[in-house]
Amino acid sequence: MDRFSLSGRIWHHVWRTCIIQCCPAHNKFGMLQKNFLSEINFYRKVHGSGPLTLDHYLTTIAQNVASTSASIGKWSYFDKNNNGVNYATVNEKESPLLINKWYKESKNYNYNTLFEKSKFLHFTNLVWKHTLAVGIGIAQKNSDLYICLKFFPEGSQSFKFQQNVGKPKYSFMNSRNFFKS
Repeated sequence: MDRFSLSGRIWHHVWRTCIIQCCPAHNKFGMLQKNFLSEINFYRKVHGSGPLTLDHYLTTIAQNVASTSASIGKWSYFDKNNNGVNYATVNEKESPLLINKWYKESKNYNYNTLFEKSKFLHFTNLVWKHTLAVGIGIAQKNSDLYICLKFFPEGSQSFKFQQNVGKPKYSFMNSRNFFKS
């Protein structure tokens, strides 16, 4: 992971205690959930969005989606509109990289856009300004984790990108005090 980018510094800050021996499945994925939320909130801070709270009801929905999908071995999300949902299947050992991977979709994002495009929807869901809460569901099948994040209010809505996805307020160069509250 690159230490000379702000996203790399955020990743190392969040995951520093897990790098050597962190089992994602420990405590029913509790540490993974906690670190995902922390990492998301740092990325939101970069873009001027407030922190998300972990919502029990949304987590139940996300967990049901992840568990059902893991049990059948493929994603089965039945909502016609996937706004406000990020999901992926990743190898357990690579799971700490997932949020950073989604955040890196910001390279594809045009801050003047009006319409959604699949190449940056994970990113925009992470930093969407009007989103207040997230649910995080994680289920395992063999060495793969099925990870589902459900955001509310849902993000990535056409014609609302400019007011909900702020340009970065921090960069690697001006991030000296970034991690101080």
